[in-house]
Order: sequence, then C-alpha cells, then structure tokens
Amino acid sequence: MVVVDNIIGQIKESEQQSDQIISEAKRQASAIVEKAYQDSKQLQKEAETKAKDMLQEAETKAKQDAQGELAKLEKDYEGKLAQIQKIASENQKQALDLIIKKVFN
Repeated sequence: MVVVDNIIGQIKESEQQSDQIISEAKRQASAIVEKAYQDSKQLQKEAETKAKDMLQEAETKAKQDAQGELAKLEKDYEGKLAQIQKIASENQKQALDLIIKKVFN
C-alpha cells in the first residue's frame, strides 16, 4: 500500500505543480497582453501627434508658399498697373495734342 500511497502523493504533487505552472503561464499571458495593449496605445498616441505635427507643418508651408505667390502676383500687378497708367497717360497726352492741333489749325 505504501507504493500506491507514494504514487498517489506524487500524482497530487504533480497536479499542484502543473496548477502552479498553468497559473504562472496565465499570469504571464495576461501581462504580455496588457503590455501589448499599452504599447499599442502609446504607438497610436505617437502616430496622432506625428500626424498633427505633419499637418501643422504642411499648413505652415502652404501659407508661406501662398504668401510668396501673393507677393509675386502683387509685384506683377503693380508693374502691369504702372504700364497701363503710363500708356493711359501717353494716350491722354496724345489725345490732348490732337485736340489742340484740331482747335488751333
């Protein structure tokens, strides 16, 4: 009977060890899942921050480009306006000269 009792004792001891191993494995699995979850939250937060930074940078660059284009267009506009005013002034002078010639001739 002693042999049977020893075998039963060893089986119970093995069951306890397997229960401990299973419990430890479950704890480790839970820790791994929790860490993965926390890491994914951190990565998502970093990605959102990076996306916001990229959008802000793109917006700033677009504004700078638009301001540069506006300055160029204003310069072109002022140049063309000056040309038109010069031509209009010359035409006005020519018209006055013609009127004066017609009146006095």
